[in-house]
Amino acid sequence: LRARHVEQRGRALEARALRERAVALPECAAQPWAQLARAEWLRAAGDAAGSLAALQRAFDQRRLAGGVRDALRARLIDADRVADALALEQQVYDGAPYEVDALLAQAELHELAGAPQAARERLSAALALCPEEPQAWRALARIEQRLSDAAGADRAYAALLALEPGDAKARRARALLSAGDGAGFETPYRWDGLARAAAHRASPLGAEPVLVVDRTKVWKIDADGTEHVYEHVLLRAQNERGVQLLDEWPIVHDARGLPLVHVLRAIRADGSFERATPPRRARTTDSGLVARIWDLPPLASGDYVEAEWRIDESGPDLFGRYFGARHLFQADYPDPQASVLRSELVVLSAPELNVYVEERNGEQLQHEVTVDANGLRSYRFFARDLARLSPEGFMPPLAELVPVVDLSTYANWAEFGRWWWHFIEKELDTSAALRAKVAELVAGKSGERERVESILRFVAQEVRYNSWPFGTHGYEPFTATTIFERRLGDCKDKSILLRQMLAEIGVAARPVLIRAEHRRPDEPLRAAMVEHFNHCIAWVEPTPERDGYFLDATAEHNPLEYLREDDQGAEVLVVGPDGVERRAIPYAHADDNELRRRYAVELDASGRGRVALRDDSVGGFAVRLRERYSGRADARAARLAGELERGLGKVDVDAIRSSDLDDIGARAWLEADLRAASLWTQEAAGPSVAPAFDPLPILDAAAEPAGEREHDLVFDRPFALHTTVEWKLPDGWRARALPEPSAIELPGLLDYRREVRATSAGFEVERRFRLLERRIPVARYAEFQDALRRIASAEQARVELRASAGGDR
Repeated sequence: LRARHVEQRGRALEARALRERAVALPECAAQPWAQLARAEWLRAAGDAAGSLAALQRAFDQRRLAGGVRDALRARLIDADRVADALALEQQVYDGAPYEVDALLAQAELHELAGAPQAARERLSAALALCPEEPQAWRALARIEQRLSDAAGADRAYAALLALEPGDAKARRARALLSAGDGAGFETPYRWDGLARAAAHRASPLGAEPVLVVDRTKVWKIDADGTEHVYEHVLLRAQNERGVQLLDEWPIVHDARGLPLVHVLRAIRADGSFERATPPRRARTTDSGLVARIWDLPPLASGDYVEAEWRIDESGPDLFGRYFGARHLFQADYPDPQASVLRSELVVLSAPELNVYVEERNGEQLQHEVTVDANGLRSYRFFARDLARLSPEGFMPPLAELVPVVDLSTYANWAEFGRWWWHFIEKELDTSAALRAKVAELVAGKSGERERVESILRFVAQEVRYNSWPFGTHGYEPFTATTIFERRLGDCKDKSILLRQMLAEIGVAARPVLIRAEHRRPDEPLRAAMVEHFNHCIAWVEPTPERDGYFLDATAEHNPLEYLREDDQGAEVLVVGPDGVERRAIPYAHADDNELRRRYAVELDASGRGRVALRDDSVGGFAVRLRERYSGRADARAARLAGELERGLGKVDVDAIRSSDLDDIGARAWLEADLRAASLWTQEAAGPSVAPAFDPLPILDAAAEPAGEREHDLVFDRPFALHTTVEWKLPDGWRARALPEPSAIELPGLLDYRREVRATSAGFEVERRFRLLERRIPVARYAEFQDALRRIASAEQARVELRASAGGDR
């Protein structure tokens, strides 16, 4: 009791010491809580076997239900000893034949072992003893569905609802089993995986890890927007790597989805099969989805994996009757680029809903549209013999290169934009407190720019960012005043709050839908669907005095003139009460995204050196300067030493000075005084130094031979690097020879300059590189590759040093 008392007051270590003393008392030795505590301490110490043995001894003393039995069962399952866990529950049941919990536990273990029929028998026995147990009916409904017994599942759900009428999930699940609400929609498209594996088995094994033999995906959209999705995949493991990739199978769905697994099994070379082990529990992903990971049986090369399941929404989501999806005909898992022999997509829509389709790279697709006697529309697409793409460095994203189908219930962007504005306009409110805060933020600021900067800084830095899912699943709209009061919101919330606060100073802004993305693909945005977007920013409307511009309220370190890097280059949708406008955000020019550093190096005769650094970077490099070095002095010294280690080796940071890096209205700069342990390399002819410290990041990008490259090179964005290193040599030392100037230029793509100049104290190296275009057409790949190789050769130059006999430099 005392241990529990002190633990409740946050004194965990004291509570543990008290429990250890209690456990050691002879009168407590046989107490279940003490036995559990000893077993848990052994497990925490890494002695899993000792913990399991202690629990087994404790259970053998009584063989009763309770905490010891529960812990022992859990440890046996963790050790993959399901049969022993079943024997344990049988012992409990033998000692107490009316113990319903033991029968439920046995049913769960049989399900875990892939024996649903045995699980059904145990549940039936439990219900014979206790027909008013809702947990048993719920488990039986799940098992009946797994056994494809829809009538049995319906009976189980009906019994459950008689006991718990308020179970909305069970009520919806029963509705899904009834005719006309998604039930059996997949039946016309199901196929026999054993037969297809047998027909394919004679085909030789290929070189890639996994082959997609067949894939079918079916969407059904009800009149109210409720979605059902069915998928059936047959894969072949072709080598040891494929065996490793197919160790498990994830089924991921929205939290409102009801999963039903028809088949999940390994098919052997002799035609036999072994079912996968179902997960003990689901887990929630970072994006709010539910993941169930099935453990597949051990495979050998040539074995197949068949997975067949469906997910049914429990009702319409927040976006109502909207449906949108992007479908690639390759398998999502485990290798999105694996070759595909056959892939089918079917979309079934209620008569009240039109689905608009856009194809890309559809030359290999066959498709048909039909309408049945009840008005149900069927959109059906087939792809065959999709070869694996040859991997290339910096190649475009997959969606640019393979067949893609985009689906949406909106005909065009104008219709979509009207719906989205209506969806969010209720959030656009204000309050006296919000207006007062705006007045405080802009007090003393001169001109619109300073006032906008002050408001942007508040929303970006003082309203905490919290990432919620962007799309139809999990969207939680909040009013601007709620976001302001809570000081918490995601990108949509922050953009709405920013719009309302700017309105208080007479600056008009609109929300903008955008896909934030690095190495951005070429995306035509032909289908009007929300899945094209994952982020929300703001568009400040133009006035007669200035142009319009974009603001991102999640970018807490970006100045007004430099938009977040993964916003740049996007095709966006500006949404307002009078319609939508499509705009393109340009990339910042390389000159506006430049690493600018100057080093003053004072070298001593042992190779050590004192280095004075000045960083005046702009664009994304300045943003990273703010992000990395706006914290405590000791932390940023360690970060700076780590960043410079590649070029300077081990350094000690004596001092750091900087601008106010949290002030996005002030230009960022940083100075540092450093001590480098060794700046030269000893060679046979004497020491030499690398003329510069900051490496160019893309010199190894063009690795494929020029005649074999098939796709464009896609980099992140244009950038530049401009560094100067002034070397002051020790007395009596001089450079043997200075490298010749280097100038390399590809008009419109890149340029490079490097010059090494003699000075009175040593020499100075100035170099500048600019990548002017972030996408290199394959037609110019050969000349681009040649330029990079020449730049790499220039970057390899070193300056040899020697001590002069006369003491001159």
